[in-house]
Amino acid sequence: MKIRKITGWNACVTLLALLLSGMQAQQADKPAAKAPEQTASIAGTVVDAKLGKPVKDVSLLAALSTGGGTPASTKTDETGHFQLKNLVAGSYLLIADHPRYARQTYGSRNGLLGGTPLTLTIGQEMKDLTFKIQPNAVASGKVLDEDGEPMQGVMVSALKGIYSKGKRQYLPMATAMTNDLGEYRIANMAAGRYLLSATKMSQAAANPKPPEGEPEKTYVTTYYPNAVEATGGAPVEVAAGGEVGGMDIRMAKAKSVRLKGKVVGAPADQEVSIRLIPKDAGVIAMITGRNSEVKKTDGTFEIVGVTPGSYTLRVSDRTGIKPMGAAVQIQVGDRAVENLVIQVNSSAEVVGTMALPKNSQVSLKGVRVVLESVEGLVIIPPNTTAAEDGTFTLKDVAPDKYFVRVMNGPPAAFVESVKFGTQEMGDQGLDLSANAPGKIEIKLNPGGAQVDGVVRGQDDNPISGVTVALIPDSRKYLLYQTQFTDQTGAFSFKTVTPGDYKILAWEEVEPNAFQDPEFVKPFVGKAEAVSLKENDHKGVSLKAIPR
Repeated sequence: MKIRKITGWNACVTLLALLLSGMQAQQADKPAAKAPEQTASIAGTVVDAKLGKPVKDVSLLAALSTGGGTPASTKTDETGHFQLKNLVAGSYLLIADHPRYARQTYGSRNGLLGGTPLTLTIGQEMKDLTFKIQPNAVASGKVLDEDGEPMQGVMVSALKGIYSKGKRQYLPMATAMTNDLGEYRIANMAAGRYLLSATKMSQAAANPKPPEGEPEKTYVTTYYPNAVEATGGAPVEVAAGGEVGGMDIRMAKAKSVRLKGKVVGAPADQEVSIRLIPKDAGVIAMITGRNSEVKKTDGTFEIVGVTPGSYTLRVSDRTGIKPMGAAVQIQVGDRAVENLVIQVNSSAEVVGTMALPKNSQVSLKGVRVVLESVEGLVIIPPNTTAAEDGTFTLKDVAPDKYFVRVMNGPPAAFVESVKFGTQEMGDQGLDLSANAPGKIEIKLNPGGAQVDGVVRGQDDNPISGVTVALIPDSRKYLLYQTQFTDQTGAFSFKTVTPGDYKILAWEEVEPNAFQDPEFVKPFVGKAEAVSLKENDHKGVSLKAIPR
């Protein structure tokens, strides 16, 4: 067994799994050096879910479900057996990867989206765990142009629905590019229902320049079989180890215009790119957004194939990861947009402090502060850890509006307030777009509430791996929490801000769907209501809403 930093697929898998498994929680397990007798272990066998046979050479990753610590990894031996040792007590997600099998989390009903956390106590040796992994499901077909001819260089994505901030979005779970015959084959899918989308990655070569300012027709992201909106796409069901063929997508064209402008203020020695992201597009904008390189000689850029709508324009470094200025909101109509001037502002350092009541002697060293963009997607958000006295410095903060999250906080401590100068963080976050002087002040309160419980199925037995949602009556975004029940059907919400909440559990539900009040309405009668004061510790029993 090895302990190592996450690289390659591990980074993506871990980030995705943790994002969807309740990163709203503010308290995380804090691993520390432990004597061997104080640590725990997991041992078991990985088997083919269809054949029941052991599978060798499966890469396994055990990561704390709260996001703290360094994940542990290992591989199965010739008999499919594995062992992970020297794990600190806590709740773990166990993730498996093998070229012939779908990447999935232990106990998941939906590939990587969900799973059963494994709760370990000090000294516990969890043995004889059986991890059933599904053989790859495959979707294949062709991408055709409007004349029925094959199209090369089109990205086809298998999409799952998720919710973010109460809005339904689509998350690419697997992708493939079409070959010279227009053929694609997505081979690393978990069983389930998907939308298939096709996006032409380069428009410039295919589109001669139209008369000045006039619209042109370009291929837009198209959903199987021929829809220009996700709501019009036909879902595709794939079974574990099965292949669904003939999923041909005929690309659709729409009127579009070109967007031209100039980036000023970029460092002379740095390559810059610009990305146009449809408003509220969410994670899928990583694929459907339009990119353009910025010419180093004069800072000009041109983005083609832009359909009418509302967009966010972001300047970043060449990788597209590091923002280099404030996001610009743009409305595109049926005429070309020209003479845009985008100012690159040097990313700022933002200092801050966090504090507990004066009589508290708890160290704040290692408490993590994360800035989450209120609008748009930032792959690596500004984040840092606090010193012992609670001071911190966030570097490379692009001008934007942010929610401030606190993670790995002291036991039971919730965020009572966040201020920046005269601003107090509310539902719209903090506005850091003006480079105004000031510091972030975070006030922690050690009186967080806790709610524990067990979820039972229709047979009245505890059920593992189901989604449990803590839904604030106030609908304040930062107060939502979600977890998956562990191997005993148990869950525990900690560091809960005092207030009134509803608690619901689903056997299967799209991630974060409970953030949409309209989605929740039909289930309110099945919810457990709790009213929490400071330092409350309450228990509930829930029935899972069947799939």
